[in-house]
Amino acid sequence: MRYVEKEFRGETLVLDGNSYERCTIEDCVLSYSGKTEISLKDCSIGYNEFEYDGYAANTIRTLQALAHSGASGLDHVMRIFVPSAPVDWHKVATLNSLPE
Repeated sequence: MRYVEKEFRGETLVLDGNSYERCTIEDCVLSYSGKTEISLKDCSIGYNEFEYDGYAANTIRTLQALAHSGASGLDHVMRIFVPSAPVDWHKVATLNSLPE
């Protein structure tokens, strides 16, 4: 389903298979299973909760394991999300400070 210029507050939104364009999303639960790509174009996204299951949950757990595997794992994960991140990201964020 395609949503354009809608306001969502306090709802559970399924990201898989839906398109959100110029929407306001606040105090919602954003649910993603990784079955399809998501589309959030020009949306205003405030504070929300996120829940992942299926393929998406597996990917999150893999990235968490890599980040906690040591310095090079953390550096790799950071470069996925921030390509301009320093190669030695682990020196900026100590592994002991990462939440489990």
